[in-house]
Amino acid sequence: TTPTYILLGFVYLQGASLSPTLLGASNISTGSATPADLNDVSTMFFFTRQLGNTFGVTAATVLFDRRMTFHSSRLLDVANRIDPTVTRTLSTYSSLIHRNGGPGSVPGFGALQVFQANVITQSRLLSFIDIYFGMAVLVGFGLLLLVITRFRFKNGPHCFHVW
Repeated sequence: TTPTYILLGFVYLQGASLSPTLLGASNISTGSATPADLNDVSTMFFFTRQLGNTFGVTAATVLFDRRMTFHSSRLLDVANRIDPTVTRTLSTYSSLIHRNGGPGSVPGFGALQVFQANVITQSRLLSFIDIYFGMAVLVGFGLLLLVITRFRFKNGPHCFHVW
């Protein structure tokens, strides 16, 4: 039910924030390389980035599928527990389909399909929320690690320049 222009705004902000992040990561990884080694360092950076992208997309897809299965089963379990509400909802869907569907429609089956579509939509939404929350936790953990290593090696040598 979220308007498309709001979703497009957030997708645009996500893409706009990804560009400086990737540029900063490549500058950090290649910033301390000598000109003679720059080609090897940048090749290794792009190979590692692509490898991480491949594993990350695969992991996110598997996680999304598992979380969607989990949320679907939980939503249907809750629907079975609050049976009178679900029965009322299905009868409302059936009466709408019977009234607007014409003589060839099967109201009971159509109501179940509408209910199933609602469950699938809700479980997808909850799965996306879970995945983005997990990514936010990983980013927080990475920033914490960055701060800890920055203070730990404050006077010593660095493998790369943080800031």
